[in-house]
Amino acid sequence: KGGYFSAHATSSMALAIFMGQVLKQHFKYIAVLLFLWAFMVGYSRIYIGVHYPGDVLTGFVFGTVVALGMYKLQQRLIAKYNA
Repeated sequence: KGGYFSAHATSSMALAIFMGQVLKQHFKYIAVLLFLWAFMVGYSRIYIGVHYPGDVLTGFVFGTVVALGMYKLQQRLIAKYNA
């Protein structure tokens, strides 16, 4: 079993959060759908026995932090260079 946080959970949650933020103006429920997809990816890691729940939760948290940081950076760059 894994002993480190899940890269699958991290990357799927990061993509879901970032794209959910970017696309929320255009698609009403996209953030919810993407979050459910990321949750299912994380759950699959536990279900097939390659990670403990804590590994997946840590991956979700790390992915969320990275995604929100990148979204904030994107917004600052858009405001700076698109004005």
